Amino acid sequence: MRAVKESKRSKRSRFLRDAMVDVQIAGRGIRSRRVLLAIRQVPREIFLDRRFAEAA
Repeated sequence: MRAVKESKRSKRSRFLRDAMVDVQIAGRGIRSRRVLLAIRQVPREIFLDRRFAEAA
């Protein structure tokens, strides 16, 4: 399988998501690797109305 090049936008989203997890989730004492991994992997925007996806 060939690797898919990550776009600048998705790199930025990944960076912001990782920072959010580190600061807001792990920073509040959540230590479960499974929980932190799930939060890092599941895009938050899937839980919002489409018009708010950019802000997720």
